[in-house]
Amino acid sequence: VTLATYLSRTMFPDENGKYIVSVLRANLSDAPAEGVRLTMTTRRRGEPVERAQSGPAQSLEAGSSSYFGLPVSTETFTSLLDGPADRRSGLEWSLTYRFADDAPGKTRCYRLRALPRRHGPAGIEWLPLGKSQKCD
Repeated sequence: VTLATYLSRTMFPDENGKYIVSVLRANLSDAPAEGVRLTMTTRRRGEPVERAQSGPAQSLEAGSSSYFGLPVSTETFTSLLDGPADRRSGLEWSLTYRFADDAPGKTRCYRLRALPRRHGPAGIEWLPLGKSQKCD
């Protein structure tokens, strides 16, 4: 199971002073993923400043993909957009899951880090900062 950012031609939706920032999740395997949970941590100069988590664990069918968004305050997100391209700053998504045929208790992980940058008058593109399949 992977995560990917995507070029957005418009700003993310704003709900109550928070942007709902989406990523594309994809299950590229032949087995359904269960217990899918996503956490997004916003970092400035390496320090966590905000964290958002998905609600109850979900399933992701084999071969499927979907967009999934989590909130970050408009102030914090705008400061990342307008700030320097500091590799210690940005958003970090951590996805945990297990495949239906995994041994009980096994956890798999996927982590993605990226920094938002302005694209055109209202769009967002991403500066990739790294990805990993290591679980903490």
